[in-house]
Amino acid sequence: MNQITRDKALYIVSMILIFLAVSLFLLYRLREPAAVDTDFEALQQALEAQGLTEELSFGTEANLKRNFDIFPSQYVKYIYYTPTDFMSVDEILLLELTEASEAEKLAEACRKRIEKQVLMFENYGTDQYSLLQEARIYQNGRYLCFCCGHHSREAMDLIRSSIER
Repeated sequence: MNQITRDKALYIVSMILIFLAVSLFLLYRLREPAAVDTDFEALQQALEAQGLTEELSFGTEANLKRNFDIFPSQYVKYIYYTPTDFMSVDEILLLELTEASEAEKLAEACRKRIEKQVLMFENYGTDQYSLLQEARIYQNGRYLCFCCGHHSREAMDLIRSSIER
């Protein structure tokens, strides 16, 4: 009788260990891809080489403050392209944050930027309005990206591939 109880206990412990091993494996495989150190200069050159910034200019700290109410000096690095035409909603923003915990605050600043633009264009700018509906916000680790406009999908794909490589 004692041998049967010991065998049952060993079987139960073995099953628990197998369950834990499978669970850890699945959690590892399903997690979000880890962000790596991104070469902002190479990424900026790639965006320009693919023509994704043709009608944009490199944004200044004043542009970031006015459009998103953020101070780029608080972040590690940034790339910001802003429209050259006041009727354009094309923008590309990538920030490397000092801590991933800052991402939600910055994502909210991006959502507010979209809302502000929607209010400006909803009654007469049908093209701009539809582009704003397609705006994208992406966060991975210490990186936050916002893309809006004609090339937002291509720009976001390029940025994501650079961050997740």
